Amino acid sequence: MPEYSHFQKLADGLPEPLMLVSQEGYVETVNRAAAAHLGQSADALAYRPLTELIANPPDQIHDYLRRWARTRNPLPATLRFKETAKELRGWRCQGFRFGGVAERGWARVVIR
Repeated sequence: MPEYSHFQKLADGLPEPLMLVSQEGYVETVNRAAAAHLGQSADALAYRPLTELIANPPDQIHDYLRRWARTRNPLPATLRFKETAKELRGWRCQGFRFGGVAERGWARVVIR
């Protein structure tokens, strides 16, 4: 994931879980803390749809992503991550746009 190496270097140094997600809803990369919380490697999480990792209804997930993609100011949400097949864990999160908007009009979103 060389295009995310700068983000990865900064994010891996932080103790809080961080995910870089496309506005379309795919994980682009996560830091070590997020991988540890989810019990998977960063490589295993990359390019997976959020709907596989989060138990919230897909429409709600995509609504959060659309709202977060429009601002650099963190907006709150509660996401229920599927940490194991039987366990759900609610995370109070904030999301915001990372960088500029891509050519197709899509943005990347950081979830923390």
